[in-house]
Amino acid sequence: MAKENKQKKVVIIHTSDVSVKDLNNLFAELAPDVYIRNIIDDSLPTEVLDNGGFTTTVKKEFALMPYKQR
Repeated sequence: MAKENKQKKVVIIHTSDVSVKDLNNLFAELAPDVYIRNIIDDSLPTEVLDNGGFTTTVKKEFALMPYKQR
């Protein structure tokens, strides 16, 4: 039986790499016990703007993103 990892995790989805370092530093300071995963997808703003908002497809892609990046 696999041992369950109880460490808290936060997945941050960014549209650019501008804030990655600052957010990682902030989490290290305020919540050092939390594991952080950063996902950068610069296509999200274009998809949302081209479709006039968050379509069902964009929402599904957004929700599944953390699982696809393993």
